[in-house]
Amino acid sequence: MKKFVLIIMILLNLCSTTLFSTDIRNPEGLKLYSYIVLLYYENVHFVNKIEKEKITVNELFQNETVNHTRYISYMNSLGDKRIKSLAQEMFDYYKDRNSFTAEKLDVLEKSLENENILVKFNVNNRSEHYIDYLLFGKLEKLSVKSPLFKDVEDYYNIIPYLPYDDLRTSSTTFYPNLIHINMNEMYYDHKIFLDILSGKNSIPLYLGVPIDDNIRSAVKKAYPDKKCTVSDVRILMENMILTMQIAREKLKIKEPPVTRGFGLSSVIYDSPYEGLILLYAYLQYDKKTEYSKAANNFIKFTSDKTGNDSIKKDPSLLCSMTKDDLAKIAHEYYLYLLKERELY
Repeated sequence: MKKFVLIIMILLNLCSTTLFSTDIRNPEGLKLYSYIVLLYYENVHFVNKIEKEKITVNELFQNETVNHTRYISYMNSLGDKRIKSLAQEMFDYYKDRNSFTAEKLDVLEKSLENENILVKFNVNNRSEHYIDYLLFGKLEKLSVKSPLFKDVEDYYNIIPYLPYDDLRTSSTTFYPNLIHINMNEMYYDHKIFLDILSGKNSIPLYLGVPIDDNIRSAVKKAYPDKKCTVSDVRILMENMILTMQIAREKLKIKEPPVTRGFGLSSVIYDSPYEGLILLYAYLQYDKKTEYSKAANNFIKFTSDKTGNDSIKKDPSLLCSMTKDDLAKIAHEYYLYLLKERELY
């Protein structure tokens, strides 16, 4: 365990140069978060960033209770009754998790969220308690619903206030009911689409691959009036990522090409030509990646369903199909992927 903690500390220190470089609107919440991370994970990184008295690696290894004593010292120094009460509850839960009911933990989650501390307690039974995630940021309820998985609970976009390696780009997450949308990427993708629509073609890459004629054709068919908003781009990506997250969580799918296949079928079903923009980009990825496999699987399915073998050799033919035909194929592909799978 100590060796693992040391490795984590080294990795965090390597990427810490930008940590706290942005304005933190809730310094008390950040401080509480830092000490909770210290207490639960013996991770001194955040505390050392905000406190003058540092905890050295030697101290952590030589004194196994340093995380307890420093947390208690911090807790005793608090004047804010609200923060102190939360700190005490987290300490109580650390000492005796079985004394907390699911209802009590729900209340604690909401109280911590008010301080920008995002935590998800998981209680499988009376003897098994654990934390799914512990992050600093805020949650944004998604207004977009997956057109293929409508009857599921609410999902949220996590907006991190600290840099986390797994939350740098728009993606699914390992956290239940959470996805991440990086708005900088949305603004840049919007800029790319406008560049194509204007005919300038001055930006060479989209999603890290060259912008070819297929991508240009799909963008122009998706926005025939040459009007594209940042909201359009975000909805496209939210639909894709949300559907993938639901497929992985609710269908327990472990194969990345299949979860991405669900995502592709969802965006093409909802907005056919916008979905093709993603598909054409994925085709340019290495053939061994989940992106290329998902795109090629959809193309093969479409070719077989339509009886048009030429689509396999020339995927640009997809762009000549009508919206209704593409949407119908996408829904059939979704049902094909869904076959013999049950929602949990």
